[in-house]
Amino acid sequence: MTVLCCAMRVSTRAYDAWTNNPDRQNTTKEETKLKDKVEQIFYANKQVYGSRRMADALSKIGIKTSRYQVTRLMAELGLKVRHPKKYKVTTDSDPNDATLPNKLDRQLTGKASNKV
Repeated sequence: MTVLCCAMRVSTRAYDAWTNNPDRQNTTKEETKLKDKVEQIFYANKQVYGSRRMADALSKIGIKTSRYQVTRLMAELGLKVRHPKKYKVTTDSDPNDATLPNKLDRQLTGKASNKV
């Protein structure tokens, strides 16, 4: 262990304190719960919630967190916001186009089938 601590330039006493810290284990459990909640909210809202909206949604349900923490969690989970596409007009109706003449003139009954 001392070789690894030397390689990482960390004292063995600091490593022992870090591994025996009970808050570290609680933090990982809380972060796991928070990740689950972030993912649940993200997919429930059609993948359009970014970090700001996500932080607001979490605060509304009583989970206190910062936008930057939500940004980090979303990056760790690989959640990317899907931006809605802009509306694009696909038809261009020109009022000056020639229109076909009205041959039926609202006379919709024919003499025989497929005959006008």
